Amino acid sequence: MAENSVSLKPSKHLSLSEKGMSVYAIAKNLKTKTQAVQVAAFITAKGPDAANIFNMFSPSEAETKNLCVIKTNLDT
Repeated sequence: MAENSVSLKPSKHLSLSEKGMSVYAIAKNLKTKTQAVQVAAFITAKGPDAANIFNMFSPSEAETKNLCVIKTNLDT
């Protein structure tokens, strides 16, 4: 693990409000990551139900890498 890297798993008690996700994103330093990594972290933090719901929308490849689209589809 890199010297300045922090490994954080989302708590089962993580507030998944917009503010809760913003705090988690800061802790994971997601702003420096690719959109695909940000999307993966967001869906992982939301849990398996979020992935199932999002997949019901049959997203295109581009949509699966767009955090704004995913947030909109999951109504967060």
